[in-house]
Amino acid sequence: MTEKEIINYVKEQLAAGHSPDEVRKALDETGWKSIEVEAAISKALPKKVRPQTAETNEDVKKAKTNRIVFISGIVLGVILLIVLVTLVAKSGVWKGVELQECGSDEACLKSALMSCSPATGLTSKGAGDSMAVSYTEVKGMKGDKCKVFVRIEDAGSVLGITVKGRSMDCEIPTSLLKETGTISVSNVDKIKDYCEGTLVEFAEQVVNTVQPQ
Repeated sequence: MTEKEIINYVKEQLAAGHSPDEVRKALDETGWKSIEVEAAISKALPKKVRPQTAETNEDVKKAKTNRIVFISGIVLGVILLIVLVTLVAKSGVWKGVELQECGSDEACLKSALMSCSPATGLTSKGAGDSMAVSYTEVKGMKGDKCKVFVRIEDAGSVLGITVKGRSMDCEIPTSLLKETGTISVSNVDKIKDYCEGTLVEFAEQVVNTVQPQ
C-alpha cells in the first residue's frame, strides 16, 4: 500500500470501531515500519481525539508545576515584603523622615528649614492690611539643596500686584537658607534665582517697578 492507501485504511478501520492500538497492531503484523504506522494514524485521527503521548503528558505536568512554583514564589515574596515593612516601621527607622506639622510655630518651621527636615507651617509677616501669611512645605534634600514649596495664603496687593494665591517651588542651597532663616514675601528676591512659579514672577515685577529708570 502507498502512504495514501494506508491512511485511508486506518480511517476505515477507525470508522469501523477499531481502536488506534488495534489498527497499529494489525499494521505492525503486516510488516509496516513503526514510524510509518504512527504517521498514518496521526494523519487519520481527527486532531481533537488524537491521544496524548507520555512525552506530551510530561510536558503538561512540568508546565503546571512551574506555574505553581512561580505563583508560590510571588506569594512568598509579598509576605516577606509585608513582614519587612512591618519590622522596619516598628523599629522606628523611618521616624526621622516623618512630616512635621509646625502650624503657626515659626520656630519649629525655621528649625526644619535649617536642617531641611520634612515639615509644613505658616509664617506671618507685617501687620494689619500689610500682613502676609505664607504656607511653607519643606520637602527634604536633593543633592546639596533643600526642596521647598511656598504659597501665599493671605496678603493684600503690592504696587497694584495681587500676591494672594501665588506660589513657587524652590531648590535652595542650604547655606542660603541659613542666611535667610525663613522664606516669605519679604525675602523672595534673595532666593528667586533658585525658584520658579508665580511668586517669583511677583518678585521680579516688584523689582522692575521700583527700580530707578
